[in-house]
Amino acid sequence: MQPAPLAPRDVPADSIFAGDRPTGLLHAPQGTVVDWAAPYAQAGPGQQPVLELRPNSLVGLTGEAGKKPIIGALDIGEVDRACPRFSDVHQIAVEADMRVRAAHPGLSARELGTLIHTDIAKEIRKWPELGVGVWSELGVFHGVDLEGAFVLPKGASRIDVLEDAGQGTVCVYDPKTGDNTMSRDQMLRYWQEAFAFRPGTTRVFVIPLYTKR
Repeated sequence: MQPAPLAPRDVPADSIFAGDRPTGLLHAPQGTVVDWAAPYAQAGPGQQPVLELRPNSLVGLTGEAGKKPIIGALDIGEVDRACPRFSDVHQIAVEADMRVRAAHPGLSARELGTLIHTDIAKEIRKWPELGVGVWSELGVFHGVDLEGAFVLPKGASRIDVLEDAGQGTVCVYDPKTGDNTMSRDQMLRYWQEAFAFRPGTTRVFVIPLYTKR
């Protein structure tokens, strides 16, 4: 696995959802939740579901009339162009799942999930761009890095893996070992924290990674 270059990176400035959108693309339901199971069911071989958050799409999340966030299956190559560490994070997540399940048979789903996320974080922290272009287990509150705090204050978020890909693009990787939904509040928090943590952010891609897929 080759080290990725330091941020900022030469990623596409235009939305990877730009142009004619296939009718199969979904929109995040206003005021409810995103159920990742639906876009995963629609994703074909070599595709990955992605949620795109932009300022105009957040109007719909706040309950006002406006565009909704876009969610749909994209070709892996398109995701790689926008989020250069996508393939590496996905590989680490899948390998962590296999290691933990083999070493700890009989644990509950919750216990397995905790160990898998810990294993993922340990591997990500070996990367040379840690703290420059990539952050692992980022506890953040109003854009301030809580620097490894075990217990977060009310209203704070913990982001499993955050990548600043340049060109105003932030990629949030969300390994999934069980839960397959994302609430409206969580989408808003991801946007608000990414925007505050990395000034100049104009779009946030949220990428769920089902570790057993």
